[in-house]
Amino acid sequence: MDNVYGQAAWTLVAGSARHADTCLPRMAPQVQLSSIRQYTASIEDQTIGVMLPSLLTVLQTSAWNDRAWTYQESALSKRLLIVTEPQMYFTCQHGFTFCEDMRIEDKSPSGIDREGQIFGSKTNPTTNFEVYAEAVTEYTRRQMSFHEDGLNAVSGVLNQLRPWFRGDFLSGLPTTELDQALLWYPKGNTVRRTDQVGKTLFPSWSWAGWVGQVEYWTGLAISGVKWKLPNSKPPVYYTSGELRTPTSDHDEEWYRKEWSKSENYPGARFGPGELYDGSWFERQDPTSLFLHPVAVEIDRRDHLNSRDHKGLLELRGVICTLRITGNHSVARACLSKVCSSDEHELCALNVYDAASNVCGTVHVPATLAASLDPGAYDFLRLSRTHLLDDPTRPSDVKWNHEDATFKPMRQNQLSQLGAVPSEHSDDESTQNLDMIDEGCVFDTDVFDPDESWCVFNVMLINILQGISHRVGLGKVHAAAFSKEAGAKWQDIILG
Repeated sequence: MDNVYGQAAWTLVAGSARHADTCLPRMAPQVQLSSIRQYTASIEDQTIGVMLPSLLTVLQTSAWNDRAWTYQESALSKRLLIVTEPQMYFTCQHGFTFCEDMRIEDKSPSGIDREGQIFGSKTNPTTNFEVYAEAVTEYTRRQMSFHEDGLNAVSGVLNQLRPWFRGDFLSGLPTTELDQALLWYPKGNTVRRTDQVGKTLFPSWSWAGWVGQVEYWTGLAISGVKWKLPNSKPPVYYTSGELRTPTSDHDEEWYRKEWSKSENYPGARFGPGELYDGSWFERQDPTSLFLHPVAVEIDRRDHLNSRDHKGLLELRGVICTLRITGNHSVARACLSKVCSSDEHELCALNVYDAASNVCGTVHVPATLAASLDPGAYDFLRLSRTHLLDDPTRPSDVKWNHEDATFKPMRQNQLSQLGAVPSEHSDDESTQNLDMIDEGCVFDTDVFDPDESWCVFNVMLINILQGISHRVGLGKVHAAAFSKEAGAKWQDIILG
């Protein structure tokens, strides 16, 4: 469908249709006038009138704007002619919207009516992953009749994005940015996507495997896992950076030859790639912004990390056992609705170390949280990220992938970056729990908030017959993942 919509001069949209058999307004055998009346009044030599609803207002109550299959019409079409009961609208990829009842040819463009549009996005100042994340958020809020269509209904959008990521999509996630793509979280309660006989569809680690709208955590995720090379015997594992590198180039900074970076300080939110601390672009094409430098596919290793394409991710990562008691966290940044004693949607739960110190927060859908008895659970370390006010850039320190740590920085380096230790209140009434990046708390008497990039993105997993299934997504302080706490590298299969 990406070719159909993308190459069409314009797409005709039945904006008021409730089902596939609904006639277009004003084209039915018996023409009906709009139910919305426009009143006018004359004041001296001026005539004023009531405007008809804007396109955005009309779409808010439109079935077309809520259906999963019609998302591709909006996202991929260069131009839309939208026929609705009040009036007709014309909108294009440049952000202009025209309608029947007013003259707006001289007004500046606005993109509010084309949320989730990806056609032509490579000319906008945003990275490939930011466009992908926005598309996923918009698509997953929509409804479909058959859950089996979870990926089919968005396949055209993923096809359009494929050249920009320079790789395939695995169960809806870009293989060249799997570390970042695993960090989606539901906006509310969600359940597993199943077919008509109750069999689960798509893997638990993919948003396609769940029903409900999701969003992505911001902040660059530095990989903490190694991916298994398909069909390698004995098993061979590579980091995400190695899999994005040309096989003919063994220099870990190969991209310096042809790529440039626009890097933001993590605490500063401005410019392209602001949500993920910067962007990369090839010097020969500065309009295409990437989250990471990626060599062309023909020059890279085959890294579709699936087992016989059955939705299984094979990797090597660190698992640590931490505790959950069922106590809800004071962190609320990721919650669209805060849980009450008798109503739960997305539960933000405290995570404790062996000494019962709060070391982080995990977000679990209410349908799964209800089955979590107080006790010890396995957490998979996915990646490392930073606090919102941490000024340390990843290029300022050397990364050690084996233990997911940075090389220690000297105090004068920290001072130059503005990362001087801060004083924290000893007032026990606050329980010394500081809210940090996107709804995560930890005890600042035990865990240092001034440590550079001090947060691990973690996945709460349930291991059944050797397959690890996602239960929730969270963030914990890096110090909680210690050898003393039982953290160790393991071979893992995510399903």
